[in-house]
Amino acid sequence: MQMTSRDEKMLDWLREVRMAEMSALRWALGGFSGAGEPVSLRKAQQWVARCRAAGFVNDGRPIYQSSSVVWPTFRIAEGEKVRALPAPNLLRQTVRHDLAVSAVAARYVCAGWAWSVDRDPEQRHQADGVGRRGDVFELVEIELTTKTLDRYLKIFGSHDERIRFDGVTSVLYVTDERTGQSIERQIEQRVFVDDRPRFTVLPVLDGWGRVQDDLWPYTTPRFTPPAAGIQAEQLPPVSGLF
Repeated sequence: MQMTSRDEKMLDWLREVRMAEMSALRWALGGFSGAGEPVSLRKAQQWVARCRAAGFVNDGRPIYQSSSVVWPTFRIAEGEKVRALPAPNLLRQTVRHDLAVSAVAARYVCAGWAWSVDRDPEQRHQADGVGRRGDVFELVEIELTTKTLDRYLKIFGSHDERIRFDGVTSVLYVTDERTGQSIERQIEQRVFVDDRPRFTVLPVLDGWGRVQDDLWPYTTPRFTPPAAGIQAEQLPPVSGLF
């Protein structure tokens, strides 16, 4: 397999999110190719077939899924050593959440954002992902169920601290409608008043944690892809997000 820059970026992204459905790969491939829109399902399937033949990825289709789940087979560890990655247990309770994270991450990538795992050196609460575009440093949380009050107090306290001292500009909760209503109430009651405008709740998931495309805000400044030839570093701050 002749590797392209897009292929390398895709594999790096897949190692970050650990697994993804074919629909998410369509969005990520569209982002890394610079198209700013998802590629066709056939092109995504062809990319997976090429990478699988080269030993870079593997895939499976659990009985409860409507499409295949793809995962990386190795990563490059320190010292350029190749480390094999075990196949994920697709029957784990957290798989639904992991797939939701990669679906959201793919849409960020397609809109010109850089996506990464949240690696907080202070060992505070880690968000499900971090999006960066221009001057925006956004923490992204994927919520399929509500948490306890004590848990929200700790998480919001961590977010407030990182807004104060770490340059975090915004926090986005991607969730379903019912869970989103609960989170909005908690934000109103538990987040420092000056920081509340930085928190956004986006109820676009269905009961299975799948992104509902008709609800995703593609045309808003937050998720409008940059113009051709414009790099993320040149983008203006994302204001008036929704």
